[in-house]
Amino acid sequence: MTSGIVGEITVKVKFTLSNGASFFLNDSSSSLNTTNFLSSIKLKESISAENNIPIGVNTSNIIDLEIVSNNKALIPENENSTYYGYMNNTAIVELFITESNEEISFGKYFVNSWKSNITSDTPNNVIVSATNIMSLISKQEVPEIEINTGMYIKDYLMNVIDELNSKLPQTKQIDYDEEDINFEAFPTMQFSNLDTENMGNCLNGLSQCTMTNIYIDRDEKLKTDYCCDDTEQEAVYSFNIMTSAEAGGGVLVNYDSIKVNYSLGNVLDVEQLASLYQQDVIAGINTFSDINLGNSVYKINRIEVDGEDDNIFVGVDYNTTKYGKNKMTVGVEADAATKVNIRIYGQRLDTTSMVYETEGENKLEVTNRVIEASYVEKYANNILQLINFKNNSMTVEGYFNPRVKLTDTVFINCENAMSISGYYKVVGLDWDLGMYGKCQMSLIKTFSLDYDLDVITNSLNRLLELTINGVYSRDSAFVSLSPQENAYANSELTDELTDLRELLYG
Repeated sequence: MTSGIVGEITVKVKFTLSNGASFFLNDSSSSLNTTNFLSSIKLKESISAENNIPIGVNTSNIIDLEIVSNNKALIPENENSTYYGYMNNTAIVELFITESNEEISFGKYFVNSWKSNITSDTPNNVIVSATNIMSLISKQEVPEIEINTGMYIKDYLMNVIDELNSKLPQTKQIDYDEEDINFEAFPTMQFSNLDTENMGNCLNGLSQCTMTNIYIDRDEKLKTDYCCDDTEQEAVYSFNIMTSAEAGGGVLVNYDSIKVNYSLGNVLDVEQLASLYQQDVIAGINTFSDINLGNSVYKINRIEVDGEDDNIFVGVDYNTTKYGKNKMTVGVEADAATKVNIRIYGQRLDTTSMVYETEGENKLEVTNRVIEASYVEKYANNILQLINFKNNSMTVEGYFNPRVKLTDTVFINCENAMSISGYYKVVGLDWDLGMYGKCQMSLIKTFSLDYDLDVITNSLNRLLELTINGVYSRDSAFVSLSPQENAYANSELTDELTDLRELLYG
């Protein structure tokens, strides 16, 4: 774990236009910079928008740029500009920060707006706003994929992304590495209870119901981060110099118990889910899309197709037939033109609401009908764990190392100012890069180190005594310590105690 305080930084931004042209601002090698420069660079990175639990709603990262274009080359209304007609929402922005001679990429952003901000005081000003690919993902329709019994959430998400990518241009496809997708804490799901109105709702449901953030990292890849498996060994930076800090005021502050609404997911009897009558078909393969199946479909058992002319063959083409949670596409093969009737039979899940709750005066109420019922108690305990931490959220401001990223575990030392210190997860980074890298960091506590100081002191005293007397060495067990003392002696405590242990080890 190293200090997270920043050294001198430089910032540059690359613009790529839809005609293939590209240029840099705040880069001395670019001739464009003699008359055009960035007057403000603000970047907001977040793994989730604020919610009643610190997971989801999934959100996109946003970059806002203010540009002074003295030669008007970057003013979109300037018809004489080389870039005229391409300064719009087809452009892409990339951000790079250099610190200690190392260039750090902050990813790619898709322009939402590029507009002039001309007043009598600012005759050459331009404002550009852009978001990362998560914004584009969230607006997409959820592709129809086959439902499997007890489907792994990881497999489902990868299948959805792969199917979505097949319909997107190369520049807007979602990249991921399989090892970065992990839902091991809550591996399987009741698929048909997932909200699939759009990709945003789908990802939110997966995220909130598995305590797992789903986000786009700076390497532009989709990743997941489970909120309840962090440890102090994962801490990468420590921060003890900050311009301001505020504890609390975030989520989970006023709750002392949990109420979870869930369903058992029992499978109901076969029923007719949908039907189409007197549909025209021609010779060959005919496709009927967006057939509404209703809610909570568990599986399709059979599809019946019959034609009005017994002399003409009609049947289901299973290569083009597929279904999702509540919609279906049916392919019908016919020898000749005729009319057909289509009946779809299947089973739904029982969505009768069940309740799991703990004792307390002020309950946090959540609904989770995605995970299987056997995981509900674990899910509730995960949320209770976050509720019960003291100082479970914090916001700090300062000049931080730009290498610190979302989901990092960091150590915050506000002992002198607020009598607070501890390990926190980074859930938001609000950068003002026109202010020498000033950043507001949002944090939540996901684990706690609760040590009995008396036991620690006794353990270290006895360890010192045993070492001096030659009873203990690095390779031996703490045979003379109690099980609790032994555990503390083997723990990674503060840096100072760890140094002492190393000194005692020789």
